[in-house]
Amino acid sequence: MNSGTGGRARSGVQMLVNWVMVLGTYGGAVAIPMRLHGGPVGYALCVLVVVLGRPVHILAHEVGHLTTAFLLRLPVTEFSAGGDQWTPGRTWGRVTVRLGLGGTVHRIRTAPMPDGRLLPIRMVAMIVSGPVANLALAAVAVLVSRRAGLPIAGRAALLEGAVVGALIGLGNLVPYRPGPGRLSDGANALHWILRPGRSRGAVAKNRDIDRVRAHQQAYAAGRPVDRDELRTLMESADPAVAGLAALVLTGVDTRLGDAELFADAARLRAVALAPGTDRTVTVRILSPLVWVLIGEIFREVAGRPLDAEGKREPDPALVADGVQLAEAGFAADPGEVPMRSALALLRILQDRPAAARDLVLKADLADAQPAARVGALSVRAIAECELGDLAQARRLVEAAAQGRDGYAFRLATRVLAAQEQPPPAAKKQPPPAAKEQPPAAKEQPPAAKEQLPPAAKEQPPAAAHESPVPAAE
Repeated sequence: MNSGTGGRARSGVQMLVNWVMVLGTYGGAVAIPMRLHGGPVGYALCVLVVVLGRPVHILAHEVGHLTTAFLLRLPVTEFSAGGDQWTPGRTWGRVTVRLGLGGTVHRIRTAPMPDGRLLPIRMVAMIVSGPVANLALAAVAVLVSRRAGLPIAGRAALLEGAVVGALIGLGNLVPYRPGPGRLSDGANALHWILRPGRSRGAVAKNRDIDRVRAHQQAYAAGRPVDRDELRTLMESADPAVAGLAALVLTGVDTRLGDAELFADAARLRAVALAPGTDRTVTVRILSPLVWVLIGEIFREVAGRPLDAEGKREPDPALVADGVQLAEAGFAADPGEVPMRSALALLRILQDRPAAARDLVLKADLADAQPAARVGALSVRAIAECELGDLAQARRLVEAAAQGRDGYAFRLATRVLAAQEQPPPAAKKQPPPAAKEQPPAAKEQPPAAKEQLPPAAKEQPPAAAHESPVPAAE
């Protein structure tokens, strides 16, 4: 049975238990037929029991857990025996069943109410029922081996089966951690006996994680997701539950559109920046949030009037907010290319194109996804435009054009096109006929002479209603 949290992959107790089980199993296959003079047939049958007896006893072990759980009315959500993490499962009611041969995943997952009546006693009974099933089968094998008239080879095979069952049962009763997030049956039972309050808390956490995973599966299958329940789960005191719920809600909101993601931005950023949140979860939540905020900055800029210098400057508060999120994501994982590109684009909005170029130059684009590579090259092209190196910017845009289109690429193309336009004075030379007009006719109203500034800091009208694709940048 698998339960608990933490723990090293291998402990000294686990290695000792494993060695005792291996030596006892194979030693019995040699010693028992030798002791009973079972001959070649006895040796062959004992080897067959070694090969087949372990999966049989593992199945009996998990069936023991399952039977007791049903008898004690403990809700079961998963039953796995002999498979692995890639073994496909079938669902009967609320129980997912995974069966296989030679795998390492043997567990039963229950989801009782944390405040259930006599829960510690019921859980201990369910936990020890697995080893008890193995020991009971071993006892039956010993009793059958004593029947008169039974061939010696058959008696040897039965005794070897009893050894296998006894070792599995007793080994599971030893308290140790088989691996990260796992406890042996003995350790799990001791936790429920000595720390019932903490064990109830672990049950509550597992129930919440199961609820989040149900929403995650619905999202992956394209089914409707209860976003209100995800928002409630995000308020969990456990960082693992809150982070997983926020991650699923981020994916759901991203699919629904930028407006939905922007509406949940405050909740999502609070979870992403919480001290106990996993770094990977932080980056995966903040990356789409930052790009949505960048899109909001450009939409806000497009709606602003021109200032005295004929420019449209972004809202410093929005830019500072975006920089705070991008820096947090960058600190969590400096190798995340989309987050690095987003931070570089925000540096450009802060009139720091050199810092933006340095950020992108240090990005490892060799193993980056095509969309992330296009975004990084495009942001660097914008920085080169701001620094005056239009030739380098053109080369970067051409390199980015070989990949997938994206928000940053379209922005870089427009900025470069605006920078490469001829000076306004060269385009506004009057025709020869206009020079022969009287002086009064040559004068133009001041408004007619006003030229729009380069689009380096202005969102083009065509992109005013476009939304960035967070995963594609």
